[in-house]
Amino acid sequence: MVAGVQAQFEPEVMPDTTGVMLAPELQGSIAALESGDVVAAIVELQDIVRSDATHEQALRVLASAYLKLKDYTQAIATCRQIGAIDSTDAGIRVALGYLYQQLGDLAQAEQYYKEALGVNPNLIQAYQGLGWVHLMRGELEMAMDMITETT
Repeated sequence: MVAGVQAQFEPEVMPDTTGVMLAPELQGSIAALESGDVVAAIVELQDIVRSDATHEQALRVLASAYLKLKDYTQAIATCRQIGAIDSTDAGIRVALGYLYQQLGDLAQAEQYYKEALGVNPNLIQAYQGLGWVHLMRGELEMAMDMITETT
């Protein structure tokens, strides 16, 4: 962290596509999240993922739930599962960059932000994440370069 500077965004761990129908089996966990019972949602989501390790929607909601609890280690593990299922999802790489940034692992954060740009070179959130990484390292010129990429 540079003089109290901290990333100002918290990515949602959602797919890059829009208009996704929610799987009916997720209704209970979504209701638990909406009521603020994140732990109950996690337990239910873990059960769903145990029975289907490729249930991408359940994994995304689970990663978001871990993020709400600031359990970055579990969120990273879950995001990696999602990345293994959908290798074309640049957004999950941005989420991984953010999570590693929260853990203070700026090298890993930078790697994932760059991977996101390799998948989608127009992804503003990846440039913003890289800008924060450079700022946290005190690399002001490089941080400014990332701002330039987003304007």
